[in-house]
Amino acid sequence: MTKHFLFGYFGQQNTGDDAMLYCWLDRMDIQDKAFVLFRGREAYLPKCKDIELVPYSILEVALAIIKSDAFVIVGGTHFSDWGKITQNAIIIGRIFLLALFSRALGKKVVFDSIGIVCRSWWMRVLVSAACGLAQYISVRDRWS
Repeated sequence: MTKHFLFGYFGQQNTGDDAMLYCWLDRMDIQDKAFVLFRGREAYLPKCKDIELVPYSILEVALAIIKSDAFVIVGGTHFSDWGKITQNAIIIGRIFLLALFSRALGKKVVFDSIGIVCRSWWMRVLVSAACGLAQYISVRDRWS
């Protein structure tokens, strides 16, 4: 049995991110467990899978990662410098710290079907540092 902590923008009425979550859950083994970072009020989740919703809380996220075997980003363009520079730096910095925390605990780090859009040199450095912590990365488009 593998336990996955699934990071993404799930439950925020973003059809693409939720679809990526459902695809991951669908291909997850029946004996596996998923800790899903979730901001919404309700979710359609498969009844035959062992899934625990994790609220957006530093303590709850840290505990879920500690219980997991892998930190997984499922879909989404989390590595992007579109919009406000400070907001993007915070988002990528958060991912870097969560991946670093996971690796320090001996967890596997996976970035699955992510989008990467970085035009500035400093953002490329930050994204490269975060991606350097992952054991597996797949991107969802040729631009990434």
